[in-house]
Parts: sequence; C-alpha cells; structure tokens
Amino acid sequence: MSARRARTAPPETRPVSSAPPREDVPQDLPAPATWLRGPYWATARTHRTALRAVLALVLLAALLVLLGQLWLALRRDQPCSGELGLDCGGFWEQASAEQFLDRLGRLGRPALLLWPAAVAAFVAGPLTGRELEHGLHRLDWTQSVTPARWLTAKLVLAAAVAVPAAALLCGVFALAEPPGADNAGWADWTARGEFETHGAVLGAYTVLAVALGALTGLVLRRGYLALALAGGIGAALPQLAASLRWELWPVRTLTATQVDRTDIPPMMDADSVRMDWGRITATGRQVPADYCTQQTGLPGKCPPGVRITGVWAEYHPRAHFWYVQLTESLLVLALAAVLVWAAYRVLRHRTG
Repeated sequence: MSARRARTAPPETRPVSSAPPREDVPQDLPAPATWLRGPYWATARTHRTALRAVLALVLLAALLVLLGQLWLALRRDQPCSGELGLDCGGFWEQASAEQFLDRLGRLGRPALLLWPAAVAAFVAGPLTGRELEHGLHRLDWTQSVTPARWLTAKLVLAAAVAVPAAALLCGVFALAEPPGADNAGWADWTARGEFETHGAVLGAYTVLAVALGALTGLVLRRGYLALALAGGIGAALPQLAASLRWELWPVRTLTATQVDRTDIPPMMDADSVRMDWGRITATGRQVPADYCTQQTGLPGKCPPGVRITGVWAEYHPRAHFWYVQLTESLLVLALAAVLVWAAYRVLRHRTG
C-alpha cells in the first residue's frame, strides 16, 4: 500500500524561477517628456519641419540685425582709417553700417506683409486640406478625438506659433531702424509696412489668416487648391484694408486764409499726414483744389463770381496712429471670429 501511495502521490511542484533581466534591454521606458498631448502632439510632430523653418527664419533675421548693430557699434565714433584707400564712406565705415541696417529694415518690414498670406496657405494646405484629402484625419477621429477637438488643435497650434513669430519679426526689424530714430521721426508712418509692423495690426491679420486657412481647407478638402486660394485671399485682404483704413477714424480739418498764395495747402505739423486739400470760396464753400480748372478749363482761371479766399486740408495727426491701429485690429479679429465659427459649422455639417 505504501508503494501505491507513493505512486499516486502528486508530483512535487517546484517554483519556476524567471529568467534574470538582461542588462542590455532597458526596462520601463519613460514616455517622452512634453507638455503637448493628444492631437496637439500629433499635429506638432507631423509638421515639425514647418516649425523648424519658422524658428530658422526668426533666428536668421535676428542674426542679420545683430551683425549690423555690432558692425555699427565697432565703427561708431571712429575716425576714418584710410586703410586700403577707404574713406568715411567706405565699406567698413560707420555710414555703410547705417545703410545696411536701414536697407534691412526697409526690405524686411514690407516683406512681412506677406506673412498672413503664408500662414493662410499653410493652414489651408498641409495643415487641414491635405489631411482631409488623403483621409489622415480618420486616424485621429477613431482614437477618441472628436472632430471639434481635432480642429481646435489645428487652430490653437497654428496661432500659437504664427502670432509670436510675427511679433518677434516685427521687433527684430524695429531694431534695424536708424540710430536715434523714434516713432515721431518716421518719414511716413502711414506707409505700407511701416504702419503694420509698428503695432498690433499684423498680429490681428495673422489670426485672421489662421481662421481663413482652416475654413478654406475644410470647404475645399484639396491640399494644393486650398493652399492657392487661401494664400491669394490672405495677400489681398491686407491690401484692401490699406485702402480703407484711414476711413475708420475721422480726419481733422485745417483752414487758412492765404490771399496771396491759394494754390498751396496750409501748413501742418511735420508728423501729420495730409489726406486731401482744396480751396475755400468767398461764400465759405470748400471746393477741390482743381475746382477752377474743372469749371473753366484754364489753369488758375476761376469762373465769374467765384473768388478764392483760403485753403483747407484734411489730415491725420500722429496721435491718430493708435486709434486707427486698435480700430482696425478689433475689426479684423471680429472677422476672424466669424470665420472660426463658420469653420466649426462646416465641420459639424460634414461629420453629422
């Protein structure tokens, strides 16, 4: 019986020892440290090349201005060296450094007017239109990411990169202004490029470009077509606004009695910008500057009974700069809000 019990006894169970961990294989790999999560991280990861290009552009502009300022600092208050036959206007002298900075600013500030067009084209093309065209958005929408959250990530990241980049570029080119120049010394503070880059208008147009690009991409759902259309509209809108912006704030009117010379506008402050001028008749009526020529067809000859006693001028003083800046910026941001609302409506309609 003892032998039978021995044969029927359950086999001895021994604990199975696990293999020792290999030292060459890392254990519990940590997740990448980043403050971006979900669709935000996916968008930044997909378009990291564009982010690097924006950073490189800002650094390049800053480097050029820094080199110009360093060049100017080394040559400032230095007597003419006369080396290699160079005089005060030679390549290495102070005048050349000032010309380099002045030219850099004159070329850089107007070039920034194309920034909203570039932002609108990128948002409409690679950021939204191409993903919708190739169906890449379905991967996000099937991973607990709603379409609204997907679009929000696109808008927030695009604005978070484009608006600070525009502000940095404006600041960099502001450092390229001639030494001793201030805002009151601009040759024409209403000129294209000068007005936009010295205030908040360019940032507002950048926000509008993000909204315009997203709406265009959602409507067309074609990468290259959306890129071209949004880029064209983004370039045309600031141009159209430039022709209308000085109607946003009322002008001041200056009159003067100039019996001897009624063929010239009245004198204004040096930093004011004249918008229009004309003549004043003896009855107090304000007429265009060429009123007499239009009536008689003879230069300087007025119709019978019309006597010119003075001149008038409509102008914007330097104090109107920030009034026009803030008014235009608020209107542009309001339009951007409407386009964002329309983009979400289009997305909701397409996704049910």
